[in-house]
Amino acid sequence: LSDSGQLYCADQAARKGDEASLSDALDLSASISEQNPLFEQSRQLSDHWSRSILLLARQKVETGGLKKGVALAQKIPKTSEIHAEAQALIQDWQGNWKNGEAIFQKARDAIQNQEWDQATEQVRNLVQLDSDYWQNRADKIVAEISIEQEAFSKINGAQEFANSENPEDIAKAIQMVSQIDPKRLARKRMAEKIDEWSQKLIDQAKAAQTNGDYESVIKAAQKVPPSSKVANEASAYLQMGRAGTLPKDGTLWSAIQAYALSTQIDPSTVVHGQRQEQRLKWEGQVQNWGQLAVA
Repeated sequence: LSDSGQLYCADQAARKGDEASLSDALDLSASISEQNPLFEQSRQLSDHWSRSILLLARQKVETGGLKKGVALAQKIPKTSEIHAEAQALIQDWQGNWKNGEAIFQKARDAIQNQEWDQATEQVRNLVQLDSDYWQNRADKIVAEISIEQEAFSKINGAQEFANSENPEDIAKAIQMVSQIDPKRLARKRMAEKIDEWSQKLIDQAKAAQTNGDYESVIKAAQKVPPSSKVANEASAYLQMGRAGTLPKDGTLWSAIQAYALSTQIDPSTVVHGQRQEQRLKWEGQVQNWGQLAVA
């Protein structure tokens, strides 16, 4: 096609207003030199296409596509009458976005710290950015504050049960906070509390084992959730508790069962070192039975 034919086709395609057609049209306009008789017509069309692509760029930014919006605005040629306007808008968008992200993060930090007044203040700051995108983000923060308050309220309510020395109550507290949606900002506090209360159960199991109360060892250890940091230790105490509660009938089978359970304890746990004396006792019983059998 001739230059005029190409311009005509580019203009017809650009009328669709899509990103690809407008970009191609601007590229074609840039290829026409000032010496070309069609330069003035090309420049006028380029200004028209530039306005269209700047509108698309605005829409991208307002829907959260900052990088895409900036990339589109940067396609506007320096010869365009709106080039300066586009560059100024790019700076505004980038500055606005940086401020918005900082404010948004402050709001989420405030929620995580249960600083509700501070979170609400940051919402007002987001609205003042005068952007549809940040207005939507502000609306989400407002909704999030209500949901997070409910989640933190559950954690605070569960603490009353966790203050008990009864393993059943501590387990109930863990169950209450475990129902909180893991997508919530309260999840960090939830995980901290689960680990804290699980450690309390471990301490109870340890004290019970020291006193030879293996039934209490089992009751405490089996309440520790598998997601806890001390889950392996709880499993080890559970093994020790089960071994300790086997029938004390003095039979070979009881001694073998107890010894076998003690050998399954994870060597990386504290319990592995604590079980040594008891394990030697059960091992000695098995050896005694073996000697009797030989005799």
